Amino acid sequence: MSKRDYPDSVVTTWALSFQQVERVSPLAAALLRLCVFLHPHAIPIELLEVGAHALEADLEATANDPLALDEAIQHLVTFSFVRRNARTKTLGTHRPVQAVLEDTMDDDSRRGWVERAVRTVSDCFPLTSARLHGGHNASAIGHTHAGAAGLFGP
Repeated sequence: MSKRDYPDSVVTTWALSFQQVERVSPLAAALLRLCVFLHPHAIPIELLEVGAHALEADLEATANDPLALDEAIQHLVTFSFVRRNARTKTLGTHRPVQAVLEDTMDDDSRRGWVERAVRTVSDCFPLTSARLHGGHNASAIGHTHAGAAGLFGP
């Protein structure tokens, strides 16, 4: 799936909306770029909290502030880039949004965000024996696969 699979009007609308998000909240834009390389469903908000260190230094400090992180996520919800499930403390995004945003990245940028996503998943879900048999592993595997697909193709 790529932006070439969507009408130009859809791609243009998402691009303009994303530019607005970047202006309003650089943190929200960075979180969305990270989400491009995660599985689109049930992204644990904990993953974004733990993954803050993978962002640029100025964004990391902001992401480590729970109120700032919540505000950034709310910007993404407002622009309909993500859905928030308060009960499960997860986010979901649309695969077409991921595809269009990924297609706007050059190879170096794409590689950098994939590396951030894989590092984030690895830090959030370390493969310890306690977690090997827990429910977190299925989530980690799905998110890691999504990140690797961004780097190496599906």
